[in-house]
Amino acid sequence: MVDLHKILNDVREFQAYLEKIDLANLGHDYTREDLLQLSNDFYSISMRSMGSDLKALADEMKLKEYPELLGVHQFPVLKEIAFMSEEEKIELDTYLSKCYLGYDVTGFGLFTFEKAKKKQLKEWLIEKNVINELHVVVCPHCLHTHVSKQMTAEQKDHLQTLFSNYKNHGDYDAYEELDNELYLYCTNCEQEIDLDYESSLEYRTINTLIAKRNKRLDNI
Repeated sequence: MVDLHKILNDVREFQAYLEKIDLANLGHDYTREDLLQLSNDFYSISMRSMGSDLKALADEMKLKEYPELLGVHQFPVLKEIAFMSEEEKIELDTYLSKCYLGYDVTGFGLFTFEKAKKKQLKEWLIEKNVINELHVVVCPHCLHTHVSKQMTAEQKDHLQTLFSNYKNHGDYDAYEELDNELYLYCTNCEQEIDLDYESSLEYRTINTLIAKRNKRLDNI
């Protein structure tokens, strides 16, 4: 059996030997051509990265010990999806694991480009409380920057009612509330948003992650 401590000690001894080499003396004792040749010779040696090799071996052993790591394990509820392949579910599990709580999940297209299936997946994730659906008002000029907080469907309906009351009936109280709820200046396109000149509010639907990742296998 190979002695692991001897491997490490031998590597340390070789590193210590390299550290003792005085480059200034080499420059004094050898020509530039000699040193360039030695440099090229060093680059021609494929130095083994033992740290990386050992990490890869340990990871391989971990997968044999915990084969569940090869499947859906970070969001176990995804195993229940009946309309996706195992490979797609693993890809989805991996994608969601890279998102943080409250993150706008925009990667449904990574798993399927079929519109109906994409919609089905979105509805399933909402039903299973993996993601939720929220709404924001976007700048009417650039149609990019969010100019409101994230809202539920009920809050969106309330905001739309306020806007309609102001536009159709001149309700100043509604305007005051709109003024508190909306950012009437876009930091992206640097345009003022004047509600008197807007015929409608532009909304964007976003889906944010609300399920916590299963971390049971993180530190094994």
